[in-house]
Amino acid sequence: SGISLPQIQISGLQMLLHFHTTLLVFSDTLLHASWRAAGLESQLAAATKNALPAALFADVYAAVSVLLNMSVCAAESQLLDNYRGTAQEVCSGWLPLFESNGQRRTPLSAIEAAVHVLFDHDFSGDSPIIGGEWWVREQYASSGLHYHFDKDEAFANQNIGSLYRHPHVSSITYLSNVGAPTLILNQTVSAKVGTLPEELVAVARGDEPVEAVLCYPQSNKHLVFRGNLFHGVSAELAVTAENASQMRRVLLINWWASAPIPPYAE
Repeated sequence: SGISLPQIQISGLQMLLHFHTTLLVFSDTLLHASWRAAGLESQLAAATKNALPAALFADVYAAVSVLLNMSVCAAESQLLDNYRGTAQEVCSGWLPLFESNGQRRTPLSAIEAAVHVLFDHDFSGDSPIIGGEWWVREQYASSGLHYHFDKDEAFANQNIGSLYRHPHVSSITYLSNVGAPTLILNQTVSAKVGTLPEELVAVARGDEPVEAVLCYPQSNKHLVFRGNLFHGVSAELAVTAENASQMRRVLLINWWASAPIPPYAE
């Protein structure tokens, strides 16, 4: 069932979250087709409860527990250095949704089955989406996650300071009831960001967000939002776990109209 997300009007936000507010323009027609199919043309984000069937949710939770006991992939290690000790992340996988003949691929695991179910959940009618890039993350309920843009990491590394490529739609499926909320800002970075790193582009331009969407964790709640928006996890707003060992756990899926470049998604 759909739920109402708080959409916050922001004036003079005193946070260093200043990024260019021009939407990406390359593949603009496909981008808006994806937003339209996901119900995001007139809103930044949407959320629903009980997104996965109960039995599949239980299978996904068990599969994620197994994955989190595996080693973190090397490609993610530098990113995790920023918050090592507070979070564990399993490197992303790329799942094409369709065979070469246009038929849907057969899921080979609980997580792949969830990706297919959530694709049908997130998109209605025609959409240009061909697959999902998925990964899982677990962190202490009291911790946050730095604000960032979802993007093709390998593509960004090849075009440092000059070009970003974002998923059309991003999504989070919460696997626990505890932890800090996701905060999504109506803030984007233009396709060509010049030669400065993100932090300096932010300061140089001084643009500020004027709207935000806040979403708290709840088991089997599913959040979708435009894939080019600046977002993060705000530790200051965390729901404290009664048991100190409880963790904030999520399954993340970025929906793409063309596959991201390995090794971050493979």
